[in-house]
Amino acid sequence: MSRLYWHTPTRTAELLGAEYAWLHNLAGGSAEAAWALDRTGSLDRVELILGWVRAADGDGIADLRKLLAEAKAHPDDAALRQRLVQTLQVRMRLSGLELEVAGVRLNTGNVDLNTVLAVGSDPMRLATKIAGWGSQHAFIEGPDRAWAADLIDQGLAAGPFRKQLISQAVPQGPKRTVELG
Repeated sequence: MSRLYWHTPTRTAELLGAEYAWLHNLAGGSAEAAWALDRTGSLDRVELILGWVRAADGDGIADLRKLLAEAKAHPDDAALRQRLVQTLQVRMRLSGLELEVAGVRLNTGNVDLNTVLAVGSDPMRLATKIAGWGSQHAFIEGPDRAWAADLIDQGLAAGPFRKQLISQAVPQGPKRTVELG
């Protein structure tokens, strides 16, 4: 996506594509801790997650399961364990995995986003909502725009948002982008 636009009656603000990707990274990175793959270094955690994978995702998971079996056969091979964890993380992040946990179907992408919504700060929740719904024509009601702007300011002050996060077009005139900051 090249950029995401917010239109008001008097002007248009743009979120550049790279910054939109950055918001996805913030949301996914925050939730990554909940999967506890890096911290534990444990094959048990990988095995648990792979055990939740629904049969529909089985075709792409066969290689991960082979890699898990190899890592279990060579428990002292840290490089192999690292490759397994990284491969699983990339698969969860890029295409998502369909899981079934306690009879409930879940997608790892949705779990990531909902984790941040449950435990993240208000600016991180906003970043997550934009990352998750921005491309689906998300809408911020007029009275809520000041609230959203305040959260953006908080995110800029605290550090997760970057100054180039938002650029502003001139009011309903020719498309000329000006960086805020």
